Amino acid sequence: MPGSGKSIAAEAIEKMGFKKIEMGDIVRDKLKRKNIEVTNQSLREFALQIRKQYGKDIVAKWTTKYIGSRRGNLLIVGIRNSEELDYFSCKN
Repeated sequence: MPGSGKSIAAEAIEKMGFKKIEMGDIVRDKLKRKNIEVTNQSLREFALQIRKQYGKDIVAKWTTKYIGSRRGNLLIVGIRNSEELDYFSCKN
């Protein structure tokens, strides 16, 4: 939802000592590893393809793997659907 203040809220939370994890950065990294140019269109197409192939929570799963054993206050930015939210909720 553009213009809703997500970025401003994330900046404020980071100032409180949270480490921001951008789910979009993880998707962009996957594209780069496949030698696909990162554009808005390639991101959109790739995201649709992987969610169709692996499930709507695949980026949440990749994010959890990326986080690994990191501890501390983490802020996950870029949740796109209820399945991703449910996945993170079950990881608590």
